[in-house]
Amino acid sequence: MGVEKLGTLIFVSTITCLICICHGFTPQDNYLINCGSPANSTLMDRVFMSDKLASNLLTSSTKPEILASQSNSSDVYQTARVFTGVATYKFSVVARGRHWVRLHFNPFNYQNYQMGSAKFAVSTQTHVLLSDYTVNGSKVVKSTL
Repeated sequence: MGVEKLGTLIFVSTITCLICICHGFTPQDNYLINCGSPANSTLMDRVFMSDKLASNLLTSSTKPEILASQSNSSDVYQTARVFTGVATYKFSVVARGRHWVRLHFNPFNYQNYQMGSAKFAVSTQTHVLLSDYTVNGSKVVKSTL
């Protein structure tokens, strides 16, 4: 076998092993929330808990409104919770080290709300992850470490 073929084989084997390891990985601190949803939803084999089950993680200065889109998107992208004031989700983090924060955005219009013009700010105790972020266009997944 030539050196080039051997290098390719090792590369493909390594990538395959990494995919298998990552696919089965579930972090210790794992919060999946479907904002605005009355029931749990599944996306890519992950169960997103309904807002009702996650209500203990949320504090808000105003009463949020629940919106539902009529789109054919996955359940995770069909609902939203709209706050007209400051709202905060607080998560207890047990595992030390780095953590992924992944936010799924799907701007849609509903009654008087244009979700594409909503502004988001996301921070940890020590870092600002998003500031005055607006989703323009279609679905977006923002990930940060």
